[in-house]
Amino acid sequence: MTTPEAADAERYVTVKEAAAFLGVPVNTFYKMCLARVIPSYKIGKLRRVRLSEVAAFAESSRVEARPAK
Repeated sequence: MTTPEAADAERYVTVKEAAAFLGVPVNTFYKMCLARVIPSYKIGKLRRVRLSEVAAFAESSRVEARPAK
């Protein structure tokens, strides 16, 4: 069970780490952040994301399989 404090303390990861998590090129992931498809955070010149938000994005993009004929 996670507490609200633990959720707030989630580690921010780099675009490179998040792109590897999704299995997409870094450039593609960065463009998705700039297009505001994936939530991201600007910290100075750096861009960071929370893996839980990236996972939520991936889950929301899920396409159901059709039954085999």
